[in-house]
Amino acid sequence: ASAIPLLNTVILFMSGISVTASQHYIVSKNRKNAILYLLLTVILGVIFLYFQYYEYKNSLFTISDSVFGASFFFFFDFHGCHVLLGVLFLFVSCILLIVYNFFENHFLNATFASIYYHFVDVVWILLFAVIYCWGSGL
Repeated sequence: ASAIPLLNTVILFMSGISVTASQHYIVSKNRKNAILYLLLTVILGVIFLYFQYYEYKNSLFTISDSVFGASFFFFFDFHGCHVLLGVLFLFVSCILLIVYNFFENHFLNATFASIYYHFVDVVWILLFAVIYCWGSGL
């Protein structure tokens, strides 16, 4: 279970790359690749959420065990909700791309969704460093 946080870091890093690629293709009006990379980002986000859920279910501590447990579950649940929101936002953007409604009306939505998702990635890096590395004494 200790490899899951590092795996999730790699997954979010890769999803950050794919959402950037999607944004690039949206700007260059390459609809096919924009959809492909946006779907990849959504899939990676869902995989991240699955592994986070798996880690919670198999955790050796609970939210009421200690300050560490309370902090762990508070911060990571809060982050997980934001990842879910970002994934849903990107999924809606992908649907709009698929139905050809995107380029005419919703370019700013893609930009906002991309920036929001990058913010979620940066917050994960900070949480990973503080909770998993510093919090475990590494």
